[in-house]
Amino acid sequence: LFWHNRITHERFIRHSTMTNCYGGTTDLGGDSKNELLIKAIQLYLDNHGLFQLKAADLELKSFGEDKRNNYYNYHGGGKSTTLSNTLSQYNVVKKPIKGRWASLGMFESTQEDKQYEVKLIVREEEDDDKGSDGGSKNQRRELILQFYSEGKDSIDSFINKAYSWYLDELRK
Repeated sequence: LFWHNRITHERFIRHSTMTNCYGGTTDLGGDSKNELLIKAIQLYLDNHGLFQLKAADLELKSFGEDKRNNYYNYHGGGKSTTLSNTLSQYNVVKKPIKGRWASLGMFESTQEDKQYEVKLIVREEEDDDKGSDGGSKNQRRELILQFYSEGKDSIDSFINKAYSWYLDELRK
């Protein structure tokens, strides 16, 4: 790899879910809100055009909390809404291809008063678990964002900037 002879710093953000054989999904993070942090980072990267990707995964994402598993909330929570109103709350977001390093740009390391490049790789791990009856399957999925930089706190600066931007956008 490209960083063997240098002092490097890494951060990991993980989000795990379990999907049962009926399609129901359970967040395994407990109190963790890593799904929202990942969403904030993805929206920030796309909105600021930080990806210069020749290939990208695309996804529809909205601001605010995702209520995809709740039919009542998805269709307006009892309020009259149209499909166009619902879809207008979403944007097409570019995401890096899983398993490929992507440069996010230069970010300040406040401890060193210098900018360093921050890189990101997205990994997804899936594992099928058989139920106690031996037949039904549950699928465990873990999404991992791994950041790399030579700056002591460049990654932290990037993540804090992305999260602050996301909060500001939610307040609009």
